[in-house]
This record gives sequence, structure tokens and C-alpha cells, in this order.
Amino acid sequence: MKALAIFALLVVLMVAAVGSSGCVRSAAVNAYYAINPDAAPTTAPLPTDVQDPTSVKVPISSAAYNEPEDLRMYRTGGRYLGEYFEVKRDNVTMQKDMDLRIKVYAYKVLYRYTWWSDSWGRYFAQVPETGKKFLVVQVYEEAVGIDSEADGRPWGIDATNFYVQVDGDLISPDTETLPCTRIRELENTWDSQHITGIGYFGYDRRYAGTQGYVCDQRGYLHLGASNAWDGYIVYQIPADEEIEDLYVVGGFSGLGRAYWKLTERSA
Repeated sequence: MKALAIFALLVVLMVAAVGSSGCVRSAAVNAYYAINPDAAPTTAPLPTDVQDPTSVKVPISSAAYNEPEDLRMYRTGGRYLGEYFEVKRDNVTMQKDMDLRIKVYAYKVLYRYTWWSDSWGRYFAQVPETGKKFLVVQVYEEAVGIDSEADGRPWGIDATNFYVQVDGDLISPDTETLPCTRIRELENTWDSQHITGIGYFGYDRRYAGTQGYVCDQRGYLHLGASNAWDGYIVYQIPADEEIEDLYVVGGFSGLGRAYWKLTERSA
């Protein structure tokens, strides 16, 4: 009886599908799964970064152990300005290796900045929230290598993976600063290789005719310094915070975690 009921339902649904110019096979399959829900295939969710930002926080103090700062930083994954965090993985795709290195190498503090409007043809002032100032950090990311046949093509680690830690709080990139924003105070700032002017980290800015300038977000990180991601990220931080008390924290999901002090290593 159950078989006859299923068959009858399938026939009805197929006729309805044909009458509405639908797909006969799709209607039959949907009818089957309606009666047998346990047999329906499951859809894999899209991959997402499940990194919990709080898990990348920097241990602030080691005073209880009377531990020198250099030793604490070495033990906890800390680096000074311009020093690399490096990740190596063998055979990541079809026997292709990955050698990824990242550094925070420069910064600027701005109490306001001026940005260019293509539609208005002039600059406008941008001020931070009350009691805040802008912190601009410059980040470099490279997939090391020269053999294109050995290119593991990792996804790039973008600006959303970097935070500024103030005491025990993590601050995400400023959402009011758009990737295509042309900031006058940064127009004469070189990239780390001193080859070109710097733009927003992980984006390429280009002229698109009647659309004006648009920005394309990068995806894969290709081999070599010429393909490196090199750019700035803007944050709003408390106006009374000193640079020496800040950390730039990178949470790289399965690739680990690192943080940078915005001071150079003492000799």
C-alpha cells in the first residue's frame, strides 16, 4: 500500500511539473524526499573562519614571574616591528609546499585624515569618534618561492584577521574607512619594498571608466615578492593610548597566531 501511495504521488507531481513547464526529474526526486526525509542528502556549509578572536589575545604581563619581556614574547609568539611570522606546510596541494611569511613593519598615528571624493572632485575631512584617534598599521604578506609549478596558492590572510589589542580588548579594523578610500596623508607612503605607493591591505585599486575607481579584493596569494600583499589597515583606538602599550594581533585560524609590538627590537 505504501508503494502504491508513493507511486501515485509521484505521478501527480510529475504531471503538475509538466503542466507548469517544470522539471519532471526534479519533481519526482523532491516527492521521494518528502516521503523519505531521512534519505535526503545533506548540504555541506560554506567554509567560514571560526577563529574566536578572544583566543588570540596577548598575555599582557609577566610581572608575577619576573620574566624579561623578550623572553615572554619569544615564549608567546611575539615579534617586534618588521620581524616575520613564518608558516611552512609540506604537500598542501598535490605535493606543492607552502611557505608563508607575514610582518607588521610600520605604523602612523592620525588624529584626522582627509579623503578624496571622485564624485565631488575634492578632499573631505574624516575625524574619529570622540576620545579616539586613528592608528594605521602597514602589513606585508608573501608566499615565498619562485617555481610556479610548486605554487601551493594559499588563500591570503586579509585585514579581518588582524586586531589591535588595547589592554585586554581587541579592536577590529575601522569600518568607516573603505578599501577604495584615497587618503591624502598616506599618498606619499611607500610600500615595504619602496617600489610603489601603499593601498588598503588585500585590495587592488583600478580605474573602471565611467565607474571611476573601484577596488577588487584579492583571493589567492601567489608566489614571490612581486605578488606580495602589502598595504595598510586603519583602526580607531583610545586617544590616550601610547604606542608602546599596543599590540597588533594576527589570528590565522589553523595556521596559528602571532602578535607584534609597534617598537623595534633593542640592540
